[in-house]
Amino acid sequence: TSNISDLAEQFGMAKSQSVYSEIQETCKSLLSRQLDISQGNRRIFVNWLSYVEYLEGKGKVIIGFHEALKPYLLQLKSHFTQYHISAVTQFKSVYSIRFYELIKMFEYKGSGGQFYRTLSIREIRDFMQLEENEYKLFADLKKRVIEPALKEMNEFSDIRIVYIDYIKSGRAVTEIKITAEPKAQEK
Repeated sequence: TSNISDLAEQFGMAKSQSVYSEIQETCKSLLSRQLDISQGNRRIFVNWLSYVEYLEGKGKVIIGFHEALKPYLLQLKSHFTQYHISAVTQFKSVYSIRFYELIKMFEYKGSGGQFYRTLSIREIRDFMQLEENEYKLFADLKKRVIEPALKEMNEFSDIRIVYIDYIKSGRAVTEIKITAEPKAQEK
């Protein structure tokens, strides 16, 4: 259960009727978002949420996760990346928070200094939940997904992108290597 006015305050949203409408629409859209939890030759797709209830006049939303996600949610105690919500609240793009999480996962490897993560273009497309027909050309993916997300991370988060290396296989870019560091290192 979440209090909508608390969420609006935490994310810097003006408290208005539109906030309540936006939250309702977001909850409805989460009901249709699929997650691929396939293992080996078993193809498994599940919706993130199985239940959403909006309590009008009380400013509350109750959500329920699909039962198939239970083993994954229980593993969160030992396999997770932790960060302050304030590090991502100013992001405008949904891709920014996903890139942030992907890069933040490897921060421990830098022991307080620079660290990097290499991602294949396929992994990026999967993590960003892009359909096959979205940003088919790498130039479009770079211009509309990768660069804006990394720019927002530099501007608003607690990590700084130091270098981006676009790795080619033949003439096509197949991977990107993102080198980053905690912003505290700059001080």
